[in-house]
Amino acid sequence: MTNMTGAIFAQSLQRQTIGSGGNYMFSDGALIQQTVGQPYSTQTLYEDNITYRPGFQQPIFKVNLIRSNISMDVFPNPATSWVTLTSSKTLLNVKIQVFDITGKLIVNQRMDEFKSYTINCQEWGNGMYVIALSDNTNNSYSSKLIILK
Repeated sequence: MTNMTGAIFAQSLQRQTIGSGGNYMFSDGALIQQTVGQPYSTQTLYEDNITYRPGFQQPIFKVNLIRSNISMDVFPNPATSWVTLTSSKTLLNVKIQVFDITGKLIVNQRMDEFKSYTINCQEWGNGMYVIALSDNTNNSYSSKLIILK
């Protein structure tokens, strides 16, 4: 661009990606997401084995992972009419809860002893649910369950 005196002026633009997509990754059990507007010159930060990539959709808090110390099998998954939870060892004073995607409590079951439990999910709609299990020593387990009919 020139002005009346013939001087040349330049415009500087920062290179960015503008799009309608995003990306995600799992790092040590934590979901890290980045979305539209992510700059090309991204710096990656590492802290406590979690990778942070700056962008518009980053949590503003540190993620503290809750590790499950209960070994559990949830099958079949995806399920259609029933799902079975099986523990590798007998657990005492167990609370089993199932939540739908909106956080609504669908199942709230307490058991004195737990080794295996079958849940009837025949009336549930298609979608994702969360199964949460805890015992009397504050051990916990959670799993995603998909209903697909």
